[in-house]
Amino acid sequence: MRIRILAAATAAAVTAGGAQAASFGVYDARSVSMGNIGTSAGNPSNASFYNPALLGAPHEDTDFNLEIPMVSARAAAEDEDVIDNIDEVGDDADSLDGSINEFNDDPNGSNARLAAEDLGELSSSLQEIDDSPVEVEGFAGVLGAGTTGQWGMSVYGGARAFGGFRVDYSDGDREYFNDYSSALGDIGEFYQAVEDGDESPSDLKDRLDKLDENDLVEVEIDDRDPENSEITVDEREEMTSQGKSRGMMVGEYGISLARQFNLGGHDVSFGVTPKVLQVQTFDYTASAEDDDFSVDENTTEETGVNLDLGASKMWDNGVRTGLMVKNVAAQTYTTAEGNDLELNPQYRAGISHHTGISTVGVDLDLTENDPVAEDFDRPTQYLAVGGEFDAWNWLQLRAGYRTDLADSYEDTVHAGVGLFHIVDVGAAYSDSEVQASVRLGLRF
Repeated sequence: MRIRILAAATAAAVTAGGAQAASFGVYDARSVSMGNIGTSAGNPSNASFYNPALLGAPHEDTDFNLEIPMVSARAAAEDEDVIDNIDEVGDDADSLDGSINEFNDDPNGSNARLAAEDLGELSSSLQEIDDSPVEVEGFAGVLGAGTTGQWGMSVYGGARAFGGFRVDYSDGDREYFNDYSSALGDIGEFYQAVEDGDESPSDLKDRLDKLDENDLVEVEIDDRDPENSEITVDEREEMTSQGKSRGMMVGEYGISLARQFNLGGHDVSFGVTPKVLQVQTFDYTASAEDDDFSVDENTTEETGVNLDLGASKMWDNGVRTGLMVKNVAAQTYTTAEGNDLELNPQYRAGISHHTGISTVGVDLDLTENDPVAEDFDRPTQYLAVGGEFDAWNWLQLRAGYRTDLADSYEDTVHAGVGLFHIVDVGAAYSDSEVQASVRLGLRF
């Protein structure tokens, strides 16, 4: 007897893919540690990303910052169990491969039933990850910033990527797997009857006739000795499940400029960040039958410019307020598959309180941020709170909390630590999202 199954179908199912919203971004360890805030609670090392006006605000004992490097990563999933389920698909595929080989080497009822059970488990695992996008985001860059207390400038360059993947387990493949499992079960019953020796040749032939009615099974019946009949389970000619992936990789290079002005007796800082964006989109759809898939295909490249604007005010009681507009000009990028990815303006406000040893702040997205790619990601509107305690200027302890007012993502808990303002590490966690960041730099 021959049993063959398409290993490529399983491989495609576990490498399928989607894309995510262009969040405000995860850039540096300090902000990640404090709930991703920075509109008013930031400092010169991250002002270019969260509010360029902070470069024009007073900063004690800080004239120049050099950040080499800043590295951050984020992963999120709508289904909090999807990562474990993907691992389970791989385990089930390995189990099925082993049981099919065992049956081909030794066709008997027990091995056939085991193969049927393993195939059913694989189908169930694929169902668990069907249409459950996983989102990823990352940033790596360098930055240099100088401030005088009334004006400041920052130059930075970095690469940011955001996207993800999604599995579409088709109804046709699901039905095929179920029929295949049923066929294996019937074959197992036939071999068990042969092993038990309780049925007559006529009864065994009746079982073979029933098997032959299954569209997946071909039987060459030996009328003289049904036990020697040849049973073949056919492969499906084409699997229809797909993996989809869509997103952007952005090379970003900018110069932030800020200046403090006295307006009606109030010192207010204004900042601007003109930046060059080198955008590469990717948009892949792969099936189990694709044996010539290449990441170099289905990409587009485009270079453009955009602008960030910010304002900041330090009040006499240690309170600072800030306002940031990111990506002032809305831009649309069309992928190789003809799908539009949109980067729209984002508006964020912040308020924070500062002492010589502590910072506590709150950031709020003023509008709901639309998804970049419909059907792949979700809208967001974050409200976050975070704080920092600077112990003797050598140990910085940080914590934060973030909630999504759009109810797309679960609340995240943030924490991190800094040493001598040279090394920062930060992380965030919820049941469906993780973030991590590290920064190495100098301040003098």
